[in-house]
Amino acid sequence: MALRGGGLIMQSVKQVPPHYVFQYNGITFSYYKGNKGEGLPKHEHTVSHLTFVASGKTCIRKENIYREMIAGDKPLNLKENEWHEIEILEDSTVFINVIGGNENA
Repeated sequence: MALRGGGLIMQSVKQVPPHYVFQYNGITFSYYKGNKGEGLPKHEHTVSHLTFVASGKTCIRKENIYREMIAGDKPLNLKENEWHEIEILEDSTVFINVIGGNENA
């Protein structure tokens, strides 16, 4: 991705399906594993959710925001009704999205 004039130039992110999804005490965990250039293309939800990296490296793009994340970084809250994109920056990266039990995806 390039930054030009303060704006974000989007790259094409290849959609990767969740490796598996499970629920625990009403909380939904979506486990993704993929390679560089894969991830979740630009989208939004009607609910907020957390995302964090278990291994490897990702970047999160939101309007005028670009943040790289690695394992051990604090989870990032992605707000409802706000577009975002998650791109994997290193092969064999694992990231996890968490949606609370009182919200529906």
